[in-house]
Amino acid sequence: MGARCHPLTKKVVGENWRNVMKKIVVVAVALVAVASAAFAGGMAEPIMEMSPVVIEEAAAGSAGMGMLIPLILIALIAMALMPSA
Repeated sequence: MGARCHPLTKKVVGENWRNVMKKIVVVAVALVAVASAAFAGGMAEPIMEMSPVVIEEAAAGSAGMGMLIPLILIALIAMALMPSA
């Protein structure tokens, strides 16, 4: 069976039109397959590298200072509670 022409547009219709539509469908399916593979992983989280923070410990002499104030307060309270002679 030969190709027919549309009476008004003089364009080929029939089997040639089916071949064109098949090619369009094949191209569309290929584009969808490529696009879905490209976006399959999604965007990766950005990796932020932070420099290590070094915390220096306080000197050993200041540790005794932390105990000095409570000891002075305890001594003052003890002296205030002692009966006067």
